[in-house]
Amino acid sequence: MRLNEEGKTNLKTLEDVQEIFVDTIDDLGVYDLEEGESVTYGTYPNQFTCLYREHEIKDGVERIDQEIAALFYENEEIIQLKLVKLLDANEGDLLDIEMYWFDESGSDTPSSNPHWLTILENMDIFLDEL
Repeated sequence: MRLNEEGKTNLKTLEDVQEIFVDTIDDLGVYDLEEGESVTYGTYPNQFTCLYREHEIKDGVERIDQEIAALFYENEEIIQLKLVKLLDANEGDLLDIEMYWFDESGSDTPSSNPHWLTILENMDIFLDEL
């Protein structure tokens, strides 16, 4: 069953520490991962693996949907990200990027997750340095 982002918070609209967290994930190139590919980040390994990727073109817009397994160091909880990239189908120009958070706790945003502070530290994002 594919993740449904309807009614979820687009993480790209968040601010403060959550924005830094989302930007860090963006910088890893997760939007460019093909199905089965992974990227690891941090002093302690945090792994992001593309589980699913599909695209469709409709009304001149190419939509790429990806589901990413996010395995944060020493966190056993299943966390997935849904990524949506919209491109101009003719020119290839980026129109929009969206990211959504899904976890076992039912959190809608990373900061709502009970392991948020540990996840931040393991992603080398330290609040006392901000």
